Amino acid sequence: MPTENVAHKLAELVKTTDNKVLLMNQVHSLLTDLSKISSPSTQDIQNNYPFLSKILLECFPETSKKLEQKGLEALLVSLKSLEEIAFAVPGAVIADTINRQLEMWTTENIGTGLLTKCSPSTEIVGGLLISHAGHFLNLSLDKIIKEKIYA
Repeated sequence: MPTENVAHKLAELVKTTDNKVLLMNQVHSLLTDLSKISSPSTQDIQNNYPFLSKILLECFPETSKKLEQKGLEALLVSLKSLEEIAFAVPGAVIADTINRQLEMWTTENIGTGLLTKCSPSTEIVGGLLISHAGHFLNLSLDKIIKEKIYA
């Protein structure tokens, strides 16, 4: 599945799905699809599901919150950057990075479309995700991801 299709489906889910459990299950499925095109490490991403579920639940505290057009554009730009490094980074790291982006656009600043600025909560969640994935994420890859996504 092309990365752009994954981005569109994620954005559509956020806009149309009010059921949190259904939303998380569908996002899990999409992240698995993405991991298949970026890396064979599907098991790695499955191992992260409980943690990602907790983050996703915190990301969507209000089911009525919608992803605005600018947020969709920012998500597409971000995923295009991810695609460039997909073959150098394990699939679970790609999934974690997407979740950091989703968290950014579901904060009070949703829809700004700014990839250069992160709220404090985004930094905290991002740090937790990087710590969780630390067994296969070294500092140089972390630096590449941050430069590609937040540069």
